[in-house]
Formats: sequence, structure tokens, C-alpha cells
Amino acid sequence: MWYPGKRKRVEARGADAAPEMTLDCQRLLDGSYLDSLCAGEHPVPCWAWLNKLTHCDPVELETIAGRPPATARRPELHAWARTVSFLARELLQVATRCGRQVDELQRAALLPLEVELMGVSFGPSELTRRVLVAFEETARHRT
Repeated sequence: MWYPGKRKRVEARGADAAPEMTLDCQRLLDGSYLDSLCAGEHPVPCWAWLNKLTHCDPVELETIAGRPPATARRPELHAWARTVSFLARELLQVATRCGRQVDELQRAALLPLEVELMGVSFGPSELTRRVLVAFEETARHRT
């Protein structure tokens, strides 16, 4: 698992770290990075919660909308999990209202926001606000 402070250990291990970094890249692109972070003890950055919504498929999105991601071992993450579930429901509703495909909204509204949020830190309410604004702007400017 890649996390801040790990770079020095990775550089010391050299090529041995390549498979782990490759797996982390795959997780980032398929939306499962959040799952691996929640399973460990490392901090979970706010963009990782958005990563789940940005990259999961519509079937998983429906599941998340009905049930927040599992964070049982880490009670401090429960509010984040509920936020992701709420935002999943919103994404599905916005897609229906606008007559757009879910993956189109993910690319247009969430992907740019995910990249923008890397390196910043705030709580669930601010993530909710930013995602809802992105949905509203995307719905208004249909491409």
C-alpha cells in the first residue's frame, strides 16, 4: 500500500517494490484503492473516498448507494462511508434526471474533482458540497 512516508522504504527496496506499486495503480484506476486503505491502519485521504465513486461500475455504485462501504474496523471512518453512500445515490439520481450515462457523469464531474482534491484535506461535508456543485455544473453544461 502506498502512503505518505513510504517513499524512502520503497527506494531502499528498489525493484522489489514494483509489484506493490503496480497493484496500487490498478486499485486507483478500478476504484478499489479505498477498500485497501480502509482495511489497513493508514490515513484515508478525502480524494480516496471520491475515487471509489469515480471509478466503480454502475452495479457497484448501486450497491454503495444502498449500503455504505465497510469500515467496521475503523469507526472514525463511518461518517465518510455514509457520505459516499449518499453521493452514490445522488450520482444515480443526477444521471437519471439529466438523461446521461453514469460513466459519462463520472468522467465529466468526478474525475476532474478527484484530481483536484489530491493533496488537500477536509471533512465529509466539504466533499459533499464540492461533489454536488460538480454535479450541478455538469448537468448545466451538457457536452
